[in-house]
Amino acid sequence: STKRRWPSDGPRDKSCDDPSLAHCMSSVLPGFALDFFERICEFISAIPKPTKAAGGAAEMLENTCLGLLHAATHLIASQSDDATFGRLLAALCEFVLRSLWVEKCKPVASLVSAIARANPAETLPLLLGPIMKKLLPLSTSAASQKLDLPESELKWLLTVVVATVRHAGEALLPFRAQLEVLIRSALMDDRDAVAK
Repeated sequence: STKRRWPSDGPRDKSCDDPSLAHCMSSVLPGFALDFFERICEFISAIPKPTKAAGGAAEMLENTCLGLLHAATHLIASQSDDATFGRLLAALCEFVLRSLWVEKCKPVASLVSAIARANPAETLPLLLGPIMKKLLPLSTSAASQKLDLPESELKWLLTVVVATVRHAGEALLPFRAQLEVLIRSALMDDRDAVAK
């Protein structure tokens, strides 16, 4: 199949009205999608550490920014062609697996959720697989395992897991057994960083 170029030369092609044939800007301009993702990562890294005294207007501004971040990222990821989505997903995996910003869990969760929601079937094996190996390194059939990671890393990874699985639907089925072990293990952990 031929890719449509934007803007097109000549008269408007009526076949573009068919949603199955129409492509979003990000599918014909993959550089835009990847540049946007890099800008979002820069934005997240520049967000100041949250303070309890901020409240009110600052909290409302943060929630508005995160809502926009989530919506724009999801729109770009869900409308990208397969190659562009694969590059976005690879960049997300690298960002999540090589970073540890516990104070920025909320914006990172928003970013992860937006991309995972766009294509759970492709996202889960590439993102959830490596995280589960870090969280549950023993390949036993035990009902639970001790989560033997530092508290900050554990909070970071669990936040990413929750954001990844939130809208995954039936794509979660291959990971059901691992997720059940992880839930039982997290419930048995008495550290504050582990979400109950």
